[in-house]
Amino acid sequence: MDLLTLQETMQQLGLSDSTIRRMIRRGEIPTQKIKGRYYFHISDVNKLLPSPSSNDEVIRDLAGRLSKLEREVEELKRQLEHMTRLGRIDQKPPVVSQRANTPAPQIKASQPHFTAIPEMPEGTLHFHDWLMAYGLKDQRRKILGYMENRRNGLKHEAYPKVNRPSELDRYLTPEQQDALIAWLMENHPEVFEQ
Repeated sequence: MDLLTLQETMQQLGLSDSTIRRMIRRGEIPTQKIKGRYYFHISDVNKLLPSPSSNDEVIRDLAGRLSKLEREVEELKRQLEHMTRLGRIDQKPPVVSQRANTPAPQIKASQPHFTAIPEMPEGTLHFHDWLMAYGLKDQRRKILGYMENRRNGLKHEAYPKVNRPSELDRYLTPEQQDALIAWLMENHPEVFEQ
């Protein structure tokens, strides 16, 4: 009569101490308690091991799921390629500044925005990208508040997001970028000092 300790049973089944103890309380695994320690018959532990046929079923199921995911990825790639050909994905152009013939900071555009916006002048930036270019990311709410206040006369382009129509994607044309910089320098220079 071969017996296994709790530790050996945990290793054999690949289960934690608390799981084995829960199985004992529920009567799912027969046990003997000798001097306050649990011992298990090898035959009882082996009955709890998954059979090779159930492993094969799990492997077939996982292979089927993987195949389905691979097909979905291929379909998404085809859709992305199609949208790119139609010009429905805005791959923002590099930043070029009109300010005193000095180049604006070079940035990488954030994730492409899936929008159906009208054609805009070259150099138009998404508001987030403009903030990143000038290191003003932390001032986003403050600057957006200035832009939304009509009394300030600051203009920007705003279009509903395709995936969340209640929210707006905001863009700045080169002229609007220049006007915003000039207005901020004149009225709120502290924005650039932070």
